[in-house]
Amino acid sequence: MLTLSRPSAIHGSAWLLALLLAVGAAHAAPPPKKITVGTVTLKYCNTDYDGYCGSIKRRLDPSGAVNGAITIGFEYYPRRDQSRPALGTILPQEGGPGYSSTGTRDAYINIFEPIRDRRDILIVDKRGTGTSGAINCPGIQRGDPSDPAALKACGKKLGLKSSLYRTELAVADIVGVMDALQIPEVDFYGDSYGTYVGQVFAARYPNRLRSIILDSAYPVRAPDVWFPTDWATGRDGLDLVCARSPSCRSLGGTATARIEALLNQLRRRPIRGTAPDADGIPQKTTVDVSTLFLLMTNLGNSPSTYRDLDAAARAWFDSRDAVPLLRLAAEYNTAFVSDAVDFSYGQYQVVICAEYPLHYDLNASLAQRRRQYDRAIEDARENRPDLFAPFTIDEALASDADFTPLATCLDWPEPHPAFPQGDALPAHPVFPTVPTLVLSGDLDSVTSVEDANQVTELFPDVVHLVVPNITHVAA
Repeated sequence: MLTLSRPSAIHGSAWLLALLLAVGAAHAAPPPKKITVGTVTLKYCNTDYDGYCGSIKRRLDPSGAVNGAITIGFEYYPRRDQSRPALGTILPQEGGPGYSSTGTRDAYINIFEPIRDRRDILIVDKRGTGTSGAINCPGIQRGDPSDPAALKACGKKLGLKSSLYRTELAVADIVGVMDALQIPEVDFYGDSYGTYVGQVFAARYPNRLRSIILDSAYPVRAPDVWFPTDWATGRDGLDLVCARSPSCRSLGGTATARIEALLNQLRRRPIRGTAPDADGIPQKTTVDVSTLFLLMTNLGNSPSTYRDLDAAARAWFDSRDAVPLLRLAAEYNTAFVSDAVDFSYGQYQVVICAEYPLHYDLNASLAQRRRQYDRAIEDARENRPDLFAPFTIDEALASDADFTPLATCLDWPEPHPAFPQGDALPAHPVFPTVPTLVLSGDLDSVTSVEDANQVTELFPDVVHLVVPNITHVAA
C-alpha cells in the first residue's frame, strides 16, 4: 500500500503530479526478460543491476591448426535513461591473469554508478576465465599452484591449446562481442593485468577505443625480467609508511633496519607458535626467512601488512611478543581455494608462459631450458646480488614467491607454431591519441609507480595520477 503525506507547501496539481509519479514508480513495468542488442538476443540475468547475459561463439584457433570453438560469455547493463542516446559504453577488464571480469561486476558497477544514466556497461570474460571456458587444471587449482608435477600435468592436458588463450586472442574476442552488439567504440577501464589487456587492445584496435583508464599498470614489454622496482617499492614503502605515521616516526630508527635485524635473527632460528589465521582459526605457525620474504612480496596486496609488519617486528624486539608476527604469517597462509570460474590458475599459467619474459626459451629442450635457467640465476647471483636486498637471491628463490615467472614454465609445452612465445603486442605498436588516464598507488609493490611510468610513456594524450597511501588497484 502506497501512502503519501501532503505537506502544506505542495498545492493542487503539484501534489497530484507528485502522487502520480510515486504511483508510477511503484508500479513500473519490470525489465523485459529478453532484449536484442545488435545481432544478439540477451537474457535478463541480474536483478541487482538490471543486467543481461549473452555469449557468442569464436574459433579457438584462428590459424585453423587446432579444431574447436570457444564460448565467450559477457554481461550487458543498459543505461537507465533509454529516452536519450547513449553517451558511450564502458568496458571494464579484470586482472590476474585468471580472474573473471564478470566476477567483479559489483565493484565495476559501483565505480561507474554515477554515470550509468547515459552509459551502458559491457563486461566480457576473457577466454579461459569465468563464463568463457575457464581453464581448470585440478592439480594447481585445488592443490599447490607452484607444484612442478601439477604444472607439468596442466601443460600436458592443454598441449597446443596452451598457446590459444593469449591476450591478443582474448582482445580479438572482446572486439568480436562488440561487433556482434554493434558497439563501435568503448571507454576502457582495466586494472592490473587488465592494464596489460588495455595496452594490447590499444595497439591492435586503436579505432575501437574512445578513452582509456589503466589502473595499476605495468608494461607489456618489460625492460627487466625481474621487475626490480616492485620489490624496492614494498621494502622502501615500509619506511614511507612509518614516516607518515606520527606515532611510528616518533620511535626513531627505520622500518627497513628493523626488518633486516629480524631477518638476521630468523636466519639463525625461526619463530614458532600459534596465532589466528584470516578466518580467526588458531593455527600452528612458523615465521622463517621465507615467510618474511613472502610477507614483503605481498605488501602491495595487503594494506594491513604494510600497517602491521614493522609494529610486529618491534613487538618481538621489545618484549619477545611473537603473536603479531605469527598472526601476519597465519593470515598470509590461509588457504585461498577458488573455483576456476572465479579465478583460473590454469589461465594464469598459460599467460605467463605464453607471453611474459622468461629466463629460458620454450622452444628449447627440457634439458636446455634448465641450463639456460641455471645460467640466468647464476648471472643474478654474480651481477645483481642486491635485487631483493636485504634478502639474498637464493633466499628469494627458496621462498617460491611469485615475483616473476621463474621455474614454473620449465616443463610447459612448446608453443603453437602460429603463436610463438613472447608478448602480445604487434612488432611496432602505435598507441592511439585518445584521452588516457594511468592510476597508481604510491605504495603499490605489485605494479610500481615506475612500472606505470613506463606505460605512461607509450600514450600520446595521457595523465598519470599517483594517489598517496594506496596499494594495488587505486579505484
